[in-house]
Amino acid sequence: MFTLFIRCYIENKRGKINYVAKVATRNNDVQLADFVESEYLQEQVESIKKISEYVAQLRRVGKGHGVWHFDQMLLHDEEVLA
Repeated sequence: MFTLFIRCYIENKRGKINYVAKVATRNNDVQLADFVESEYLQEQVESIKKISEYVAQLRRVGKGHGVWHFDQMLLHDEEVLA
């Protein structure tokens, strides 16, 4: 269920960013289109990759101690490796 929520959230956010980029392109606003594509879309790609790695790792560790350990690593800003 959590995975579905994250996926919907990301698709919604990415859709809005893509809409702004399309409007900028349609109105020949090259600077805005470039800014949106270089700043926000790249950030989205990186976020999606990181979340996908987290989901894959959570599936591997399973329930119980693995999830607790994963939460502790996130809580203390330690790098969570897939």
